[in-house]
This record gives sequence, C-alpha cells and structure tokens, in this order.
Amino acid sequence: IYFEYSKQVRKKVTHNYNNLILLFIFFINVIFGQPSFILGEWKIDIQRTVSSNLNITEKQKEALDYYSNRISLEFFESGLFSERIGYDYLIQGKWTRYNDDLIVVRCEDDSQIKSTKENLLQKIDFAQNDPKKRIRLKQNLYRLNRFSVRSYYQEENSIRSKHNFGGYELNLVFKKANQIK
Repeated sequence: IYFEYSKQVRKKVTHNYNNLILLFIFFINVIFGQPSFILGEWKIDIQRTVSSNLNITEKQKEALDYYSNRISLEFFESGLFSERIGYDYLIQGKWTRYNDDLIVVRCEDDSQIKSTKENLLQKIDFAQNDPKKRIRLKQNLYRLNRFSVRSYYQEENSIRSKHNFGGYELNLVFKKANQIK
C-alpha cells in the first residue's frame, strides 16, 4: 500500500512540476518574447526603402515620398491587423508569426476585399463569350488574392515587405511610427 501511495504522490508532484515549468516558459516568452516588437503602428522609412531598392527611378522616389505619409500598418496584441492607405481606405485582417522573422497577414475577410472578389467573380461569369476579357478579369482576381495575403519580415528594428508599386516591385521598409522624425 505504501509503495502504491508513494508512486501516486511522485506522479502528481512530477505532473505539477512539469506544469510549473511550462507556465514559467510561457511567462518568460510573454515578457521577453518577440511578439511585442511587432505591436504598434508602422510607417514607411523612405531613406531605408530607397537604399534597399537599387533600380528605383526618380519618378518612383517621388511617388514613394508622396504616399509615405499616407500608408501605415498597425499590429494589435489580439492578432488583428490594419493597414491605412490614404485617408479613406482601411484594410483589416489577422496576423500570425510563423518564424522569428516571418509575419503573415491574411485579409481575405476584409469587407472591401470580399465585395471586390464577388464582383470580379460575377464579371468573369458574365464574360463567357469574350475570352480576352475573362483572362484580364482572372488576372485581376489573381492579383487581389495575392494582395489579401501579405508577408512581412522582421529585421533588427524594422519590418520589410515586397509591394508592387507602379508596376515595379519595391522592398518597402517600415519603422515604428514613434521612431520616425
């Protein structure tokens, strides 16, 4: 009887000890972990963006300068994401960290993206007799699907993403909004 009792006690103590270790690891990750780095508002860092795109033209620099104050990203602790483009356009989604440096944002559930996708699908159905128009509409649908899932890469004190900017793919560099002067 004593042997059975001590075996059960050791099992229970070991189980509690393991739970305590897991809880400790969880709190260490919360306190010192990387997710808190991404939280907050981000704006385009023009100097680093220009220096990371060697073939950028003067016209693209001007457009980038014009739009840099109108584009901002925000990552929330709840896992939500929002991107403001201009003063009227807001895209919302959910972000997930996959690696130490990879953050994927999914915006398929955004109301504007959903309605645009539904409209494109209807137009594709109506364009049965015009193959060129169907191809163009399917290309637009493909671009919309690519637009609704984004990848951001964390580097030191910035995040990067590739963005189609006027027919040319640019590497955009974002910095925390409170760090930009």
